[in-house]
Amino acid sequence: MKNKKKLMGVEGMRFIDFVKEVLPRKFIAASISCSLFGIVFAMMYPDLFGTRSEAWYTGLTSGIVPIYMIYSFPVIATYGVATSFFSDYFTTVMLRQRSRILEFVVSACLHIVFGFVLVWISLISAVLFFLTDRVLSLFRRTSYMWYHAIFSLLIPLAIWLGFMSIVWYRG
Repeated sequence: MKNKKKLMGVEGMRFIDFVKEVLPRKFIAASISCSLFGIVFAMMYPDLFGTRSEAWYTGLTSGIVPIYMIYSFPVIATYGVATSFFSDYFTTVMLRQRSRILEFVVSACLHIVFGFVLVWISLISAVLFFLTDRVLSLFRRTSYMWYHAIFSLLIPLAIWLGFMSIVWYRG
């Protein structure tokens, strides 16, 4: 089967082949973006209860990252993967043989629209997911396999354990 590989997917491919090509990359992007989201959001809002203490910023940040990751990972791994897959499939089907820039812009707009579920919280997650997915698609010339996606789950696990060890060490 002769297929032209594009930035967003593969033209002229059956749906099942598109799924095999794109879905593992989406789960890898979810693993990475969940970790990034937990850290970025903890830096922006380290204190859930509003007691704002600048002296305890590092302690609050390191203690809240695991909590943000626990609650964000299931959402990013389900809703984020599903909507990102849909936006990639939609742009691949609707914008066949168009410019990559147009596909990039349409996909980015769809990620932003789907990211407005919880306004700015989910928008941060959607932008991180989109950027992570684009970086992954740029640096990998062959397709990702399912074992890559499974091993990528070690990234948020390692970061979660790292921050939990900081919390445990600080007492």
